[in-house]
Amino acid sequence: MNKIKVFSAICAVAMMASCSSDGETVLNQQNNARVAFGTYVDMPTRALDKSYFSTGDEICINAFQSSVTTVDHEFTNNFMANETLSKTDAGWTYVNSKFWPMNSNDRISFVASYPNINPTIAGGICTFPFSVNGNASLQQDFMWSTITDAHRNDRNGTHQNGVIETPNTTPLDNVVLHFRHALSRIVFNAKTITYYSGATITITDIVVNNLYGKGSYSLTAALGKGSWAMEGNQDCTYTPLSGGTTNVVNTSYRTFGTSLLMVPQVLSTAVGAESTVTIKYTVNYSNPTKIVNEERTFNLATAALLNGNTWEQDKIYNYNFNISLDMITFDAVVDSWSGSSDQGMTVE
Repeated sequence: MNKIKVFSAICAVAMMASCSSDGETVLNQQNNARVAFGTYVDMPTRALDKSYFSTGDEICINAFQSSVTTVDHEFTNNFMANETLSKTDAGWTYVNSKFWPMNSNDRISFVASYPNINPTIAGGICTFPFSVNGNASLQQDFMWSTITDAHRNDRNGTHQNGVIETPNTTPLDNVVLHFRHALSRIVFNAKTITYYSGATITITDIVVNNLYGKGSYSLTAALGKGSWAMEGNQDCTYTPLSGGTTNVVNTSYRTFGTSLLMVPQVLSTAVGAESTVTIKYTVNYSNPTKIVNEERTFNLATAALLNGNTWEQDKIYNYNFNISLDMITFDAVVDSWSGSSDQGMTVE
């Protein structure tokens, strides 16, 4: 099966140290380096799935200073508290300047999120509330990044996103925030089984029903990959394609509509409340002229997905419609944003 291919991109930007007319502050900058930031987005996809940051983008950053390692002490935001990193033409800027402690035993751990969402911090765990925009074209790619136990001589710390860093030291440059996707990306593709002379097939609408649209994402106490807790009811509707006029013209898959950026969840199989996708399309015959409107609904949980019909974070789910003039079949392919693994089943 064809897969949506994604490519990674790097956007690392330097921040200039600020100046001050205050003599004590100037002296402080001479002895300490200002904490500056760069960014790296892992495995980008479409425009709203961040492959790079643009002027005006904002990131929320919290940081913890301690003389012991973060895993031995609960994370708090005693060094930076809900600070906003703003992307400008000159790079990343923030208001309340911080400097690396002179004592390398004093370590700094960072937690960052895009978009700019202030977390709740309790018991060392950072929890971010997130709601999916009901308009598919306006949905944002929620991402997270953590660095543990960085210091002035090793500014990427001992772990990034919970994974140990090798080598253990890095050049004296910026703190590089390596962002990972916390959502699931849902893509709808279609092809015709064969070429039909004298008939044009046009997909007009794709509608997805009975999904969760809200949840909270909690990082582990060690600032590693977190988990989701759903909120509200699993009754949200999203429309990746509405009033489309794109023809299905060949036997190779192509993407239709806007991909969805969804909170990871277990798809509903409850009778009468199943998580479904409905596709509407027209068949336009040229001789004699005739237009036939078709509509089919599929249970998303029927496709053989990984881990018990669960949409997982940091994965892409390609749902494929196989259209012919006598039937339409449906299958699924799962891609990871940091690799790939496939499992699919055709439903007739």
